[in-house]
Order: sequence, then structure tokens, then C-alpha cells
Amino acid sequence: MDRKLGKARRLLEMAYIKLLMAERVRRNKEIRRNLMLAAMIGRVPIMPETIANMYYRAAISDIKKARKKLEKILEVEESLNADMLDVLREVIWILSSCEGKDLIRMRMDLEKSIRMLGMLAG
Repeated sequence: MDRKLGKARRLLEMAYIKLLMAERVRRNKEIRRNLMLAAMIGRVPIMPETIANMYYRAAISDIKKARKKLEKILEVEESLNADMLDVLREVIWILSSCEGKDLIRMRMDLEKSIRMLGMLAG
């Protein structure tokens, strides 16, 4: 079970990093300017907003994968005590409500979920 929790936690950590990248691309004017310049010079029609959206969608995908792994752990593992079950259910609930939130709130939810899974893994 620890290995499965570790995989889910790593997915959430990757999603967190991708959200940070999306936020940085959206908010940092210098990065946006450099990406625009690279797109113009390289004649690549990719705008900074497109890159930020790619990071965002990849983060959402990782969150969904992690949630499915945690749901499977919840179904399969019979040796979980009541506290662990409650924590897993809360993390799954947090992750299922992530989509559609803004980047900052989603990042805060991911931080909380990662911390909670870290306490479970121990």
C-alpha cells in the first residue's frame, strides 16, 4: 500500500509543479515576452497562453490519475484503519473538487493533499 500511496503522491507532486509552471507563464511578463519572441523568430505559432493551458491540462490529468489510484486503494485495501480511511476519503474529495478552480486555489488544495498523503505514508 505504501508503494501505491507513493505513486499517487508523486503524481500530485508533478501536478503541483505543472500548475506552478502554468501560473508562472501566465503571470511573469518576462517569460511571456521571451516565449512570444521565440515563437516569432522560430515561426512556431504557439502563444504563451497555449503553453500555460498545456501545463494546466497536464496537471488536471495527473490529478485525475492520482485520484483513481487512491480510489482503487480505498476499494482494495482491507487493512486500513478508520483514520486512514477518513484521510483517504478527504483527499479524494479534495482532488475531485479541484477541476474548475483557479490556479491558486488548486495549488493550495494540492499542497494540502500532498501533506495529508505524506502523513499517511509516514
